[in-house]
Amino acid sequence: MKTNCRIFLVFILLAVSAKLSAQKKLAIDKREQDCDSIFTIAVRTQSISNVVALQGSIVWDTAVVKYNGISFGSAAIQFSFANVNVTAVASGYLTFLWFDDNVQGRTVADSTALFTLTFARNGAGNGRGYVNFSNSPTQLEMDTTDSNGNPVNNRDAVFENGFVTTPYSYQFIGSGNWSLAANWINNKIPPSVLSACSQIIINPAGSAVCTLDVQQAVLPGSAISVATGKRLLVPGNIEVE
Repeated sequence: MKTNCRIFLVFILLAVSAKLSAQKKLAIDKREQDCDSIFTIAVRTQSISNVVALQGSIVWDTAVVKYNGISFGSAAIQFSFANVNVTAVASGYLTFLWFDDNVQGRTVADSTALFTLTFARNGAGNGRGYVNFSNSPTQLEMDTTDSNGNPVNNRDAVFENGFVTTPYSYQFIGSGNWSLAANWINNKIPPSVLSACSQIIINPAGSAVCTLDVQQAVLPGSAISVATGKRLLVPGNIEVE
């Protein structure tokens, strides 16, 4: 009886694994760090086959990035300005709608860039900003063909969000522990790994001391500085890579 249960469980796990691997996905690029003032973010494919329609919205963090243009790929699913509405990009979003006139279903290779957004950094950079799929104002949907060749809404489709990390200047102006958000301007504590081109400025209030009570890694191209006459207590857990 136990053996049969194990076999049954294995079949269930295999079925779940097969379903997950077959899920059709659109994914927005993730950029862990970016020192450039202009950069690109693509919308890419995974396990895309028999697709007859795509629609949705893409939104981004206007405090971090500004729209600077769009370009299109040349795959079987081919976008153009006829499929993308960029009239509201100043407000931080665009919408897209593509469909196959012949309702035959299109297939493209994994990691194909359907279209690529170009963004400009907002000012000197404001840290990590989202670039996400959204159901507003246009609902996200991916339609595929069923066994009879009819278009259906693929409710298992995945829309994976992205982000970009731009430089940021984190400033400690309080007193005491590094990990306390109130000690930092705008309550922004530096990430545990400080990205390239970002900086941390230690400038405690009055004669106070900043105490590094967390692990902090500093990547090449980033910096930590202590204002003249100010103090940073480091108990041995700062890591420079």
